[in-house]
Formats: sequence, structure tokens, C-alpha cells
Amino acid sequence: MGPSQVSYHAKKLEELNLIELVDERPVRGAMEHFYRTVDLVELSEEDYGTLPFDSRRAWLETVMGLFGADAMYSIETDTLLAQDDCEISRTSMRVDRQGWEDIKDVFVQAQERVMEIKAEAESRVARDDLPSIPILSFLSLFEMPRVKC
Repeated sequence: MGPSQVSYHAKKLEELNLIELVDERPVRGAMEHFYRTVDLVELSEEDYGTLPFDSRRAWLETVMGLFGADAMYSIETDTLLAQDDCEISRTSMRVDRQGWEDIKDVFVQAQERVMEIKAEAESRVARDDLPSIPILSFLSLFEMPRVKC
């Protein structure tokens, strides 16, 4: 994808209030733009399942694109490794249908716990006037294409 296509998509995401411009700097006669994501409304599994295929695909493309943009911004601003115990993992595997269901259950439980911790932390920060640490939690589980040998 070329710079004009990236610019086009960034403008579209900005128009949809999915990203916002946070910084600009001149680079070799052009202007480099830095964006951050805007919090998305959570979709329940039930709501997601009722969306047409094209809408589900657009949602997933947006979320994955935002994750990539968030990660790159964190790398560029040297915050990705600000905490000595940050966690990032990538595990490739082959599973049967039961394995898929078991892993999905773990992800659903993890997301539910993440949301509980978010609420608890927000309450402590507000109640005790504590400093907050901006973080991103990204959980994903998806099928990869089969590799032809």
C-alpha cells in the first residue's frame, strides 16, 4: 500500500472517529502524522454474530488495523517496553474443533476478567486520586490459511 492509500484510509478512520491526530512533524518536505485510536464500543458475541459478513469483516479489519497502529505508536514513542513486565505472545498451532472451542472459552473468560480489572482500577484511580497507566489489552483468536506444500 502506498502513502496516498495510507493517507486515504487514515482520513476515513479519522472521519469515523476511530482515530485522532496526536502529533505532526516535518519529514523530508512532507508532514508525518501520528494518530491514536479512540475507544471502540464493545460488541457482544451475540451482537457480533448478527452482523452481516461484510460488517463483521469491516469490524475485524478496523480492530486489527487499530491494534497495529497502537503497537507501532507505542514502539515509536518508546512506551512499548516502559514496563519491565509487558506481555506479548504469539502462538501458532493446529487444533481440532474441540481445541478451538476450548481456546475460545479461555479467551472469553480472559476478556471478562480484563473488563472486571478495568472497572476495579478505574474505581481506585478515581477514589484515591491515583496516577493511571495507559495500557492496551488485545486478545485474539483466528484461523490462519492452510499452507500448501
